[in-house]
Formats: sequence, structure tokens, C-alpha cells
Amino acid sequence: MKASILAVALVLAAFCGCTAGKFEGNPLFAPDFVPLMVNSQNLTNAKIYHEAGINVYDLIDDVVEKPTKDYEFPPTAETLKVLSDLGMYAIVDQQAWGLLKGNKTIIAWECPVDEPDNVQDNGKAMPLEEFLDVSKKLKESDPTRPYVVCFGQGLINDLFRGRGIERTEYPKYMAPVDFVMYDVYPITNARLPDGEKHLELVGEGVSRIRGWTGNQKPVMCAIETGHIKNPDKAPTPAQTACEVWITMVHGARGAVYFCHDFTLAEKKASALARNRPMLAQLKVTNAKLKKLARVITAPLATEPATAKSQGDGKVIFSTKKVDGATVVLAVNVLDAKAKATIPVEGLTRGTRVEVLEEGFAIQAAQDGSFTDNFGPYQEHIYKIKG
Repeated sequence: MKASILAVALVLAAFCGCTAGKFEGNPLFAPDFVPLMVNSQNLTNAKIYHEAGINVYDLIDDVVEKPTKDYEFPPTAETLKVLSDLGMYAIVDQQAWGLLKGNKTIIAWECPVDEPDNVQDNGKAMPLEEFLDVSKKLKESDPTRPYVVCFGQGLINDLFRGRGIERTEYPKYMAPVDFVMYDVYPITNARLPDGEKHLELVGEGVSRIRGWTGNQKPVMCAIETGHIKNPDKAPTPAQTACEVWITMVHGARGAVYFCHDFTLAEKKASALARNRPMLAQLKVTNAKLKKLARVITAPLATEPATAKSQGDGKVIFSTKKVDGATVVLAVNVLDAKAKATIPVEGLTRGTRVEVLEEGFAIQAAQDGSFTDNFGPYQEHIYKIKG
């Protein structure tokens, strides 16, 4: 075995293992905390995002959007206080923020290379050996915080041309990662002419990562909220919310909202902060996620499946076991109504099925399943006791 190959093998062996239990007390792993993030945002808009239910800044963007130093946010305790005063947290680059290891507002370190699996400026992906070396040094510098890496859409989207590694390599790249993120934007940036019919990509990527990591690491997907680079398309608030619930059905631990709109002449990074209809929807969606935190953070009991439906909609669902009850997460992934019949093992006719956060319940009309109506892109969360 060549020395470089041996070195990679030894590093991978050291990294492999379950993340659970390593970061007790860290919000990212707390059963009553759902991380809801914005990516690379200026702290000028922290209050706006906080009001929409955001609780984590995934990277603090210190790029000045206005010609005044008042809008710069250097890596200092005073900068982090903007977030801590709002009860929010930060995931940051250790190279810039490493001197603030003692600050509890920082809850994780982000890989200094975004999407290391994608083709970089040199025309190749970040080499595995280099990635593992960077990861090892970062984790050794502060083993008390989790290590977060965001991978690219090539892991699930066959049409994406920027992937720089074979898919068989992803488990090796994910071995040192404590909290896995990735991005795919079906409507705006996936090379799909009918992306609104393929919202499930966001969840399918979550399931693929869970498989690659043996269900041992939390996963979340970046969710599109605006045009990104597509001047002709942008998700509606209902579609963005649907994407979030699709990832939850697939076992996601939270959501990170992509805020940028590169079609604008200025203020490209903070487009979400000015999108009032989208912020209003996120406020509703995030509030529901927080109320259902114990459900969202629980592991899947059954893998995602498609329910039998009447109508042109399509309902996917999965189940979890929470405090002795069976909880069913279900969402209609299309812009059409559906009447879905959802099977649940052990369910008997007449059993009460509570629809969480909606104030009503239904009864199972037959053994082994129950039926409910779904509007376009609508989600329902059900609880069956015992």
C-alpha cells in the first residue's frame, strides 16, 4: 500500500463512528432544538431573520453592502453579541473566528472549502487526502464543537456538471464530518425545465446521505427561497415550505435557507430579507418545526414511501416513534389536490389519529391505514397513541 493511501486509510479509521453523544449540550444535537439557518448573511438583518424563526447564522457575511464601515462585522465578541442578544447562534470558519473558541454563541465550525466535492478553481475537486488533513487539523484544534461541511448537488442531481468526485467517494469525504449539509435547488438551479415537479430531490439527497453515513450523523438540505441565478424562475412560498417538509419526511434534522439572488444588480446576498411573502411563510413553517422539535429530532422508524392517492397530487410519508406514540409525517409534493391513504402498522379501525398543530383529529376507517385530504404542497403531521 502506498504511503498516501495508507495515510488516508488511517485517517478514515480514526474518523469513523457515531456522532451522537460527542457533543452533549450543543444545540445542534439537542432533542428540543431544530436548527433553522440562513447562509452567509450580514448581521444587519439579524432581527428580520429572527422574527421569521431563524435561530442560527451559518457563516456571517462581512461583505459590506453599503458604503459605510457601520455595516462591517469583524470576528469579535461584539459581533457575536448581536446574535446572542437575540438568542441566536453561529456556525463560522475557524480560520477567522478561532480566537473566540470560548464564546458559546459559536456552536460549530464550518469547513473552509465550500462544497469540496465540486470542481474548484483548479478544475478538480478538493483531493480527499487534503480534505481529510484539513478536517483533522480543524477538529484537533477544537474537539468540543462539531464540524460542519456543505456538499454540492452532484450527490443527487444527475444533471449537475460540477461534481468532481465519484459518488463512491462520498462516504470517505463524509467520514470526518459531524453534521452534514448539502444543497440542491430543483426549481431554480438544477437544470430541470420542470423543477417544480421534482421537489423531492431535496429529500432524496437527505436519504442518500443518511445511507452513506449509516444513519449516524444529522443531515440537512439548503432550501431555495429566491431566483438564485435564474431570472425566469423562483419558488413560491408554498413550494419553499413544501421542500422543507419533504426533507423532514426523509429524516432531516433542520433546514438552511439560501438567501442570495444573483440576478439583482445590488444587495444580492440579502434578497430573502426583503421578500416579505417568503418571510411570512418561513415564520409559519419555522414555528411549526419548533413546536414539533421532539418529532423532528427523532430518528425515522420507517423510510419514506409514497401513499396511494386519488387526484393529481402525490403524498409521501414516513413514521417516527416519539414518547411511545407513532408520528406520521406526510406532505403533498405536487401543485394539485390529493386524497391519500397512509398505511400504519398495527392501526385498527376507529383509532383516533390526531392531526398535530391543526386542532382536529380523524378516525381510521379501516385496519392498517387512514385517509386524509391534502391541498397542493400541503403537509400534515399525525400522532397515533399507543
